[in-house]
Amino acid sequence: MFVNENDAQVMADGGNSDYVFGGKGSTFEPVKVDRLLHERDTLKLGGTQVIALHHPGHTKGSPVFY
Repeated sequence: MFVNENDAQVMADGGNSDYVFGGKGSTFEPVKVDRLLHERDTLKLGGTQVIALHHPGHTKGSPVFY
């Protein structure tokens, strides 16, 4: 599981810290993050390479890739 650093806590606490829907306890099973993504991190998937950009929207850590 790769996730933007700004969404790591939400994943770890099962959504309880979500800025819109949180504060009522976990809404999903907590998820262990394998890698935190930061601005301009490069991800290589087979022969493809993408760069992560922080683009908050639906969540504080929403990424886009190019």
